[in-house]
Amino acid sequence: MKNPWRTWIACALASVPMLAAAAETIDYYVDETSGGGLAFVPSSVVIGEVKGPGFAPDEHLFAIEVVQTQRSSDGHLQATHQLLMSLCMRRTVLLTPVSEPIPTSNASFDHFVLPTDIHMKRFQTDLCEGHLLKVPWWKAVGKDNLLHVIEGNRQALYSLSGGVGSLAEPYLYALVLQVELGGAQLADGRRFDLRDVVWVLDCKAHTGAVANERPLAFADGGKKFDLIAAIGDDTSRQNPAGVDPGKLTYKSPNAGSVQDRFSRYACSLPRAKAP
Repeated sequence: MKNPWRTWIACALASVPMLAAAAETIDYYVDETSGGGLAFVPSSVVIGEVKGPGFAPDEHLFAIEVVQTQRSSDGHLQATHQLLMSLCMRRTVLLTPVSEPIPTSNASFDHFVLPTDIHMKRFQTDLCEGHLLKVPWWKAVGKDNLLHVIEGNRQALYSLSGGVGSLAEPYLYALVLQVELGGAQLADGRRFDLRDVVWVLDCKAHTGAVANERPLAFADGGKKFDLIAAIGDDTSRQNPAGVDPGKLTYKSPNAGSVQDRFSRYACSLPRAKAP
């Protein structure tokens, strides 16, 4: 008897198009040292239920096209286009070339493995939790509005959906969650894991300032966060649209940094004029 989940995989693969020149590709991770990284094609996402012995009644398989870029021994960047399939409840993945879908006769749960690369592991989590940019299907099932914008070797930047707003031209504010990959510490030695930040960006000068920052540390096995410090004017957090841009000190981000990429992303968004 044919295993029904194998049949589903075949259908999912058949419905995912080859990467076309016009398909939008979004960077997920950029290696700030080598220039390589991980990107994805939001329009390629396919979701379906998996059924059969050993699977939960509401278990799903997700398929999405990804592009992994690495620098070869001769110094050139080489891109590999693959289909990533994820069993989210098990946190396992299977990568296969887009041009060579796996045949159903070879499809097996044993082919799915736990990702070992930190950024691939994080990508799978954001895929399963509904945090990827321009992948709208999670809205129908009530997922939160945290959006992954970009990450580098040491930091990952998330934005709240709707958390970018207009101030007096050419300024805007952005509510940002900055995850410190591997942790960080304040000048006094206190360690923390992420920053909850209110940024003000000058989209004309391409500079930015911190209006308010709250370093947070994981607690209770990552189930909650402890506030480590409060930096800046707390009223800017309660009412970011009321921030006075003229009272802040601005700096230019390093070219190609995650802060640089986030700033360009935020400034490219359509937004209403400030009142």
